[in-house]
Amino acid sequence: MASRVFLIRHGETEWSRDQRHTGATDVPLIESGKEEVKATANTLVGQDKLIQPKHISRVYCSPRVRARQTLDLLGLGIDSENISSITPHPSLCITEKLREWDYGDYEGLDIAEVRKLRSLRGLDKYRPWNIWRDGCEGGESPSDVSSRLDELIEEIKRYTSGPGQTGGKERAPDIVCIAHGHILSALALRWAEQPLSHGMRLLVQTAGVGILCFEHDELNEPAVMLGASSRH
Repeated sequence: MASRVFLIRHGETEWSRDQRHTGATDVPLIESGKEEVKATANTLVGQDKLIQPKHISRVYCSPRVRARQTLDLLGLGIDSENISSITPHPSLCITEKLREWDYGDYEGLDIAEVRKLRSLRGLDKYRPWNIWRDGCEGGESPSDVSSRLDELIEEIKRYTSGPGQTGGKERAPDIVCIAHGHILSALALRWAEQPLSHGMRLLVQTAGVGILCFEHDELNEPAVMLGASSRH
């Protein structure tokens, strides 16, 4: 079996609960968010479960506190509180490449407030705002996000392998990415070699898990797994 890349969104925060765009603002998990992550860990993480820590070769995590708290609660055997530039963990990469989309002028606003702001600025006269197509004023464009994610994908692929590289005898190592809703959706699209400008909406619930993989276990056929069976 070729490597899989597990995409895990952080648990609920006050801002995600209120559907406010949360980029650089360092909002922590609320209690319901912590419980969400614990439930995900109990169901999906562990020996003979979907995500088995012993098979994980690398964890990529956004530097935001909500993502790091999620990492600590997942039970992957990595405690981000005890990791620094002086004492790094060999399997963990805390990277700005997985930070949430830079929302610029829309930081902290919900979708209705964004649309009202854009209307006052004379935008979106003929079609409603779509972040995948239009990006964010004062923040990142779809091409900005694509560029940093494409760099990350190339790095991730250096840690993945298929049956051809393991001789078909060993299970290939898995990767975990812990981050945010929009950036994980964008990562899935870029993994599947799709442009963000298509405006496709891929949703990841708080504390939810998505899976990237390779069709036919071939490294040159990246794919998005829509459902995983008990045979994992």
